[in-house]
Amino acid sequence: MHNLSDLLRKKRKINTRETAPDEQTILFLFSRVLKGAFGEQGAQKILAKRFSEGALYLQSPSSLWRTEIMLQKENLLANLNSELGEEVVKDIKISFS
Repeated sequence: MHNLSDLLRKKRKINTRETAPDEQTILFLFSRVLKGAFGEQGAQKILAKRFSEGALYLQSPSSLWRTEIMLQKENLLANLNSELGEEVVKDIKISFS
């Protein structure tokens, strides 16, 4: 026979996230963070391409936007990881498209 506290503990274990967020979730949340930081124009000029081994890879056609990303890198990482609820993204790398 189980008591209520045992059942609640089991339910909490089931509801906690035991796996890392998938790449699509990270890319989607980054686009939201990007739009909040740079507006619609920044969201159109900077493309999140992939997430691999803790690094988020971006592309931009402009060195101006590359510089902006590098200047705001720590804030973007903090905001994205806050959205994710844990520190998943450790680095942002950007290249020219």
